[in-house]
Amino acid sequence: MLTLYEHTEKRAVDRFKMDAALHGVRLDDTSNAPAAPKAMGGVSGDPDSYSHLSMDEREALTQKMMGRHKFWVQNDNPLGGKQPIG
Repeated sequence: MLTLYEHTEKRAVDRFKMDAALHGVRLDDTSNAPAAPKAMGGVSGDPDSYSHLSMDEREALTQKMMGRHKFWVQNDNPLGGKQPIG
């Protein structure tokens, strides 16, 4: 019974890989680690990486990041031209 389950799971994984390939997703079997999400504008990141900055520099960096966020929120076309679902 376990062998049947393993084969069923393998077929499901193969089907998922095929669906991903049809949608243009490139799968790399050598890497099991999920991709790190991109920070908005490449500004924010791990707080420990800012430990060397002074409080004034941190505040300036925060204001820069918030400015980008506010620009993104106020954008007339936040979905990139796509219509919302629903």
